Amino acid sequence: MHLLKFNISNQIQDPEEDRKNKPDRPLPAGRITTQSAADIRWLLVPICLAFSAMYGKVAFASSVCFEVLSMCYNDFGGHKAGLSKNMLTAILYNCLEVGATIVAGM
Repeated sequence: MHLLKFNISNQIQDPEEDRKNKPDRPLPAGRITTQSAADIRWLLVPICLAFSAMYGKVAFASSVCFEVLSMCYNDFGGHKAGLSKNMLTAILYNCLEVGATIVAGM
């Protein structure tokens, strides 16, 4: 669910790029509006956090970290510079892996 939210957020950032490079995606194909995608994205944030909280403090902390860093990446321009993009991507994947490991171990 975190990855779905991140991907929606990412695709909202530059719909024109997707219109050129990946026109079959839902936004450029017109199957969903940008506003609807944004609504789904923000609806998924508390849902992701709530599900993570069910698995304990570490899973919740990993989830919070993922949410904060994904906002840094998509909303605050972290994806625009090579160094920050690579660092944020690595840490974001780490957060996903920690959360998935905790869930799989239960």
